[in-house]
Amino acid sequence: MTSMTTFVRGHLGSSPEMFSVKEEGRSPGVRFRLAVTESYRDAQGEWKQRETQWMTVKAWGSLAQNVFASLKKGDPVVVMGRSALESWTNSDGQERSALVVTASSAGLDLARCTALKTASIQELTRAQAEKLGEINSSPFNSSNYEGNISIEDPQGALNSDKQEEKGSLEEPSLNGDEAPF
Repeated sequence: MTSMTTFVRGHLGSSPEMFSVKEEGRSPGVRFRLAVTESYRDAQGEWKQRETQWMTVKAWGSLAQNVFASLKKGDPVVVMGRSALESWTNSDGQERSALVVTASSAGLDLARCTALKTASIQELTRAQAEKLGEINSSPFNSSNYEGNISIEDPQGALNSDKQEEKGSLEEPSLNGDEAPF
């Protein structure tokens, strides 16, 4: 499988979900769908948007933990990583493929929102975390991370009314041919 370094900006089309691989010694990862919509100015100077492109993003190790704890559906993000076309056979026996980015870095797009930094999971000692009530025995328990990152949106770009004007972030259904990753 050939891959190339990729840098993309977009919005999370799904909240990160944890997954595991059945290889011994392999850490759990997270994956999410990323909606990328290019904007441009037409000849009259009006902003236009091209068709939204969808891709799957995967992350591993401490990046996976921080993505899971910090990002949610609709967040504007930047992702850097390796992109590759992954293939599989669906339940009907058809060969399918999709673009997948394995992230080496990911975070909020500060050109589109602001963020308040808190200690990462790795920076917190267990005693500090228990005292703060931030984590329990599972580093991937999403209910323990509410409020770690707060997004301020002074221009209202993430306002649901504005998103309806710009187009929905809902991913179109693929009629059961979705990638298994």
